[in-house]
Formats: sequence, C-alpha cells, structure tokens
Amino acid sequence: MANWKSFSALVAELLTLVKVVHFMGGMYIWEFLISLRFEYDVLTGKRKFRPSFLIYLGARLFPIVTLITCFVWQDANFRPHCQILASFAFVSSYVGGLFASALIILRIVAIWERNKIVIVITSVSWLANVGACIRCAATLRASWDETIQSCRVLDVVGTRYNVVFIFISDFVLLALMLTGLLRWDNRRKGGIWHLLFTQGLAWVAAFMLAEIPPLVLNFMNLNYAMDLIFQYPGLTIISIGSTRIYRGLSDHLVQTTAIIHSNKVGQTCPSAIGSFRARPVSTSDNLTTRPGDTQGVIDLIVHSARDRSDNVQKQVAVDGDEKV
Repeated sequence: MANWKSFSALVAELLTLVKVVHFMGGMYIWEFLISLRFEYDVLTGKRKFRPSFLIYLGARLFPIVTLITCFVWQDANFRPHCQILASFAFVSSYVGGLFASALIILRIVAIWERNKIVIVITSVSWLANVGACIRCAATLRASWDETIQSCRVLDVVGTRYNVVFIFISDFVLLALMLTGLLRWDNRRKGGIWHLLFTQGLAWVAAFMLAEIPPLVLNFMNLNYAMDLIFQYPGLTIISIGSTRIYRGLSDHLVQTTAIIHSNKVGQTCPSAIGSFRARPVSTSDNLTTRPGDTQGVIDLIVHSARDRSDNVQKQVAVDGDEKV
C-alpha cells in the first residue's frame, strides 16, 4: 500500500498539482477569451446592460485573480510573501464561487416566483458561504517551506469547513432549482422549461465533478498536495458552468424578444370592410401558448428585474375586439 505521507509521494503529488493547475488555468483562459464577445456586446451597447451582468463579471474575473496568484505561487523564481499569496488565492476562489452561486440563486428565485420562504433559504445559504469565506481569510496561515522550496498552507485540513459549507449550500440550491421546475404545471412546460431543466441537469453534473472530489480527498487527508489538487479544477468547472448557463439563457431571451417583436407587427390584410390584423403565429418553439407564464421568468433570471409577464402578454395581444 502506498505511503502517501512519505516525502517522495509528496514531491510527486506536488508536481502533479502544478500540472493540474496549469492545465485548468489554460482551459479557463481559453474559455474566457472565446466568450469575450458577450462582454463586448454589453459594454458597447449591442446588448442592454442589466444589474445581473455585474454578478456575471464577478464570476468571470475572480477566477482570473486566483489563476494569476497560483501561477506566481508555483512559477516564481523568487521567494514570495506566502501569506499574501495564499490569502489572495483562497479568498478570490471563494468569492468567485459566491458570484457563481448568486447567478444560480437569481434563477431559483425566478423559478419559484419570488416565494418568500425560498428567498430566505437561498439568502441564508449564500450568507453562510460568505461567513465561510471570512473565516478562511481570518484563519488561513501560510509560510515558506524549505523542504519543498515553495509556499505551503500550514493547515489545509482546516479548509474542510469551507468545503463542507460550499457543498451543503450548493446541494440545497440544486434541490430547490430542480424541485421548483418539477412543480410547474403542464401548461407552462414549454421551450423555456426544457431549457431550464436541461441547464439544471448540466449544473448537477458540474456540481458532482467540481465539489465531490475535493470534499472526499479533504476528509481522506492523504497529504498536503492531494488535499488541494481538486480545489482549483472545482472552481474552474463551477465558473465556466455558471457563466455559460447565464449566457445561454440571455441568448434565449434575445431570441424570444425578437420573436415577440416580430409577432407584434403581425400581418395587415385588406378586406372589403377595411383592414385587419391577423392573429400572429409563433415561429419558434421557444414561445409557448402562454408566453405570459414564461417571459417573466426569463426576465427575472437574466436581468434580476421585475416580472414583465403582463407586458409580454400585451405585446402578443391582438389589436381589435378579440384578444389572442
């Protein structure tokens, strides 16, 4: 049986840790660059700016701070200030996770139609993560280790509380999101429901890949390197997953809005007694037969704004004596 506590095993796993961080860092940089068009469109006015975009930016930028810090930590040819590096690396990673969780919370609140109990549960869950982040910043200690010629966190096992808090919190959020979707009645299960449910399943997969391995290895406490080896990959998966889901839902809103505006115009047809506007027909499965039920959900999730379902219903209403 392998002796994980031996010096040779520690050195081998530290080298593996360096490779994992660099691989995941390169993957995140690639993902960041190929999706910059979204930010460009918002900042140049091609997409309308909404407050939730700031949360999205936080989920995108803080992992970059973590990445730069880890690269300096592992590749610097000088002796850095270990306490500052460790604090930046851990705190920025937790803050990035908080922003990613906030994106999911917006979705949950919208799915549950601003249910007060759900708002309380999600708020308490998110604030518990904030408390864990503050605890990490206050208790984290790191120093230079002459044996491995690198900075070393003195009590990696002490981060177990943070890992557990994050795991429980995200598990609760996942349960709320899927339960909220499953409770929708059949009349509302149109294109938007299928999109949200598919993205929910994708988030479950990301959750399992990102948070279960670090939790298990932290409790196993094999050695210093193995306690850390899956923490940065977990952050990368969560950040990429949450921001991709946000962009996907935003693109769906843009497409749906375009269809609604197209339907608003309708078709003007001459007749013997004058002109009338024909009943608009949806050209996409993204619109259901009851758009008022779904548009407000999309709007709240993407924009964190008030429910505008009534306005959408008015936009697709037929001008005349009869309503659609």
